[in-house]
Amino acid sequence: MEAISWAFKPVLESIHPQESQVLALRESIASTLTAALTPVRQYIAKAQAYETWLAVDPTAYVDALQVSNDIHLVLLCGA
Repeated sequence: MEAISWAFKPVLESIHPQESQVLALRESIASTLTAALTPVRQYIAKAQAYETWLAVDPTAYVDALQVSNDIHLVLLCGA
């Protein structure tokens, strides 16, 4: 490795954050992420209707159902 020499000093140039290509790529990424978040937000809005069901402890619910042996316990969560 010591025998390796350079005829010039190698320089690794970097880009500036305000270059037009960088700005265009940032804008493209931002708009793509915004578009990707739209269905996620719609999913969350629809899932909120089931929030009470998602909060139910399954083990406790099944235990309560077995103790009472009443199928109407399905209404326990207000659904």
